[in-house]
Amino acid sequence: MKFRYSLSTSSAALYKVKPLWTYVYIEGMEREIYPCIYLDGEWGENSPIEEYRAQPYPLPHGIVMRWWSAAEQKCYFLSSDIDRDKAEEEWTSQESQGELVKYNYVVIGLAPYGGVAVWLRGYLKSTLLHWMKGEETSLMPLERDKMDEAFLTPMPIIPPKDIFDHWMMQFHYRYVPLEEYWDGEKWQEYDEEDTFYDDIMINELRVQRFDGTHHELPGDFSLIKYHEAGMPKRMALRWDEGHTHLSAYWWFDDQVLYPILHRFFSLNPDARADILLRCDSRQECFEIALKSGEMLQQPITILPEAYQLIVFKDGHELYKSENYNQEQGAWNW
Repeated sequence: MKFRYSLSTSSAALYKVKPLWTYVYIEGMEREIYPCIYLDGEWGENSPIEEYRAQPYPLPHGIVMRWWSAAEQKCYFLSSDIDRDKAEEEWTSQESQGELVKYNYVVIGLAPYGGVAVWLRGYLKSTLLHWMKGEETSLMPLERDKMDEAFLTPMPIIPPKDIFDHWMMQFHYRYVPLEEYWDGEKWQEYDEEDTFYDDIMINELRVQRFDGTHHELPGDFSLIKYHEAGMPKRMALRWDEGHTHLSAYWWFDDQVLYPILHRFFSLNPDARADILLRCDSRQECFEIALKSGEMLQQPITILPEAYQLIVFKDGHELYKSENYNQEQGAWNW
């Protein structure tokens, strides 16, 4: 199968890496292909440059690369196959859904401590295909001579060794928004005959994740179905209550959220979790909880320290968490 796409590298803004050489192998091409090197974006973000070829070509089946990690001043090497069958199946599922929905990039992420990610990425959605580990190797003198001094200067703060493994961990969960209200003492599920519940309509649910993926498809509510994904990094929910328009925006702290999710799923690796987005605008009560019908009937409240939140009602600020410190307009993403 053949597709039109561009190849790009990616790295985390805070933890710079230097690709020394990166080759991508594609069936039918006479020689290896060099992806566009992009080091200025966020983890999982593709280069803004798009490559256009006269003919479509198969998805990659292998990569070979060497890179320098400025964080710990070490060099890494990886040679690996890419699961082309899995990539083709996922790519084809999006191909027929329109220009803004389909994938148009294969992105290769290079991380400290030997981490390598492969994503399929479009404007409004991306999927993690692989998370792999390279091996430590020696930096050659010629490579060192050609490198900017900034990459050869040790960073004052070295990231935790397991930070990317935490970011790339996949969990099986779904979002359950706006199904409960605060009765003054505890959260209660709406009665099906509650006329206020009948007037609640979800308009949009968007998320960007620590694993470098995002899901921002308008009118698509597949996030309320069980799916495999990394931890949410930031999230937006828009809904109506009758003629009132509301929106909520969350920013998550991975250092607080990961231990909660890891502990939850460690008890039962096969569990499916419900992430309850509790938003009661009438009581101005907002909370996130974790629940699993297989193992945990009573929800666990996620610590408010795990996220920052701001809520708007008809364009005016309704609520802001005590720890909120985002810049003005940070919710416009």
